[in-house]
Amino acid sequence: MKGSMGAANQLMCTIGIFLPALLGLPIPNDPENYADDFIVKEYWRVVWGMPIIFVILQVILLLTIFRYDTPVALK
Repeated sequence: MKGSMGAANQLMCTIGIFLPALLGLPIPNDPENYADDFIVKEYWRVVWGMPIIFVILQVILLLTIFRYDTPVALK
């Protein structure tokens, strides 16, 4: 169980790094031509907001549904 939880943690960290990079793909290389576009001016809020939403969801789930004692505490 310890190995699978460690692997899941590492996988979620990797996905957390990959998601903002994937969300940043629509940003154009030449922002002067798209000065009034949402992608250039306001899209950073989406790129930073998505991981924050997932963190808040994870904290809520860990504090409410997945509140289990560790195997050491159950002895």
